[in-house]
Amino acid sequence: HIMLVNLGEPITPGQDLKLTLHFSDGSESVTTVPARAFEGAQEEYHADDDDEGMDHGDMNHGDMNHGDMDHGSEGNDH
Repeated sequence: HIMLVNLGEPITPGQDLKLTLHFSDGSESVTTVPARAFEGAQEEYHADDDDEGMDHGDMNHGDMNHGDMDHGSEGNDH
C-alpha cells in the first residue's frame, strides 16, 4: 500500500506511474504501477459504535490466541 500525497499535478485513473522507491538500507527499486480510482472512505462510523452488532457466537475462539490480543481496558466479554 503506497499513498502519494502533495503531488504537483493530478493523477488520472488508468495512468501509468513510474515510481522510484528508496529504502532505509540505501537501496532503491524502480517500478511502474497503474493509478486506480480512490473509492475508499465511504464507510459511516458513529461515535457510539461498539461491537454490539457483532455475532461472537460464530467465531471459533478455540483457534484464537487471546494472549496476543489487545482487549483494552473495557474488558470485552467474549
